[in-house]
Amino acid sequence: MAMTERALSSHAYEEAQSFEQRRLRVLDGTAAREKMNARRADIVRISLAVLAVMVYLLAVTMMEAKIGNKVSEINGIQQEIEDTANASLRADLRIGDLSSLARVEKYAVAYLGMVRPAVEDIHYLNGESSQLIVAGQQQLAEAAAPALPAAAEAEAEEKQPKFWKTIASMLKNYWSGQALAVEGESK
Repeated sequence: MAMTERALSSHAYEEAQSFEQRRLRVLDGTAAREKMNARRADIVRISLAVLAVMVYLLAVTMMEAKIGNKVSEINGIQQEIEDTANASLRADLRIGDLSSLARVEKYAVAYLGMVRPAVEDIHYLNGESSQLIVAGQQQLAEAAAPALPAAAEAEAEEKQPKFWKTIASMLKNYWSGQALAVEGESK
């Protein structure tokens, strides 16, 4: 029993001391300050949580505004692309209209004084007739040029460089319808 009394008295003593400490804190204002500090800490935590939520919502709103702005820019650029494509199509149609054969013919007749040839003025040529025309042109050129003595002509040919002689013979063969390669094979 002695133990129980001692335990009870010890417990009573601790309780009394605890009560005394509380009474002193109340008198001292420490308990009130601790209660106020705990309340302030709770208010600060709640305020910080509310502030964090508001900052998050503000950031989301700003991002949505930026996204909306970019979407409107994209739509504007797409509209410009469509307008440019339409303008290109209109320009192509205008070019087609201006370069049509009917319009060119109408312009040539109206402003350049051109006329359609009569049926009897149209002549079709084949290979033989073109060779005859070339031969006739050569004969006209020979008749129009004063005849040089054979010695003077040979001397003039010797003075010409080989390069010019080759070009002259190529042109002569072209107009007469013979190529140098064919001429080389026949020799």
